[in-house]
Amino acid sequence: MNCSACGKPNTDDVSFCEFCGAAMQSRPISSGESAAAQVSPSQLSNRATLEGRAEKAMARYRDGYRIARSIDSFGFQVKVVALLVGGLLAFGGVKVLSGNGSNGFDEGIGLGVIVIGLLAGGIGFVLGVLVQSAGQSMKAHFDCAVNGSHFLDDNQRAKVMSLE
Repeated sequence: MNCSACGKPNTDDVSFCEFCGAAMQSRPISSGESAAAQVSPSQLSNRATLEGRAEKAMARYRDGYRIARSIDSFGFQVKVVALLVGGLLAFGGVKVLSGNGSNGFDEGIGLGVIVIGLLAGGIGFVLGVLVQSAGQSMKAHFDCAVNGSHFLDDNQRAKVMSLE
């Protein structure tokens, strides 16, 4: 019997496609045959195999989401630290410029520190944005993978995507 979802051939005694995991059309119950008689040991084995695959897929996706969230959080922290360091350097430069009795040398140092602070803050912020975007991109990648997984039902998808 061919799978209605992917079209690949399966044996007649399976409940789920061995290739994509979609539920197979069951054969009609003949007179005198109970519904329990239709379920063979291999079907139960296949169902257990699919449930095991779903658990393994969920564990893999959970780990992936955990890493993606960590990268996203690290990118945010890089941005904050860059802005703090840049701001402190710029503030220090302003203090040097506004110091009493400043001469040309102090003004040059003050302006230099301000420029270094602005550059450090700006470059660090951009690097933080890039790191954070990598984490967001990973999350989007896992969203697509989870949504397209034939091994997971909607409740499992919502759980692994932390939507519950």
